Amino acid sequence: MSRKRSPRRAAARKRAPAPRSGVGERIARDWPLWLGALVVLAVALRYAVLSPGTYQDDDVDHYFLALDALRHPVKFLDAWGMPLLTLVL
Repeated sequence: MSRKRSPRRAAARKRAPAPRSGVGERIARDWPLWLGALVVLAVALRYAVLSPGTYQDDDVDHYFLALDALRHPVKFLDAWGMPLLTLVL
């Protein structure tokens, strides 16, 4: 015995497709933001390449102290190594 489906039920089952929000559409909509981010990145890279050294050598020292803390746990408590930052890194 076959059941006949009512047209109302068949129409209720068909749903309209969800609106597509692709990455390309978002980039096309937000192009000024992406252009600004690209300009800032280009300027930062230019300064990084042309720079004769680091802005502050302390940052490099803190990084290497954090790396060395895994081999020498006493460095986790070193005041110069910034203990909280060392735990995060």
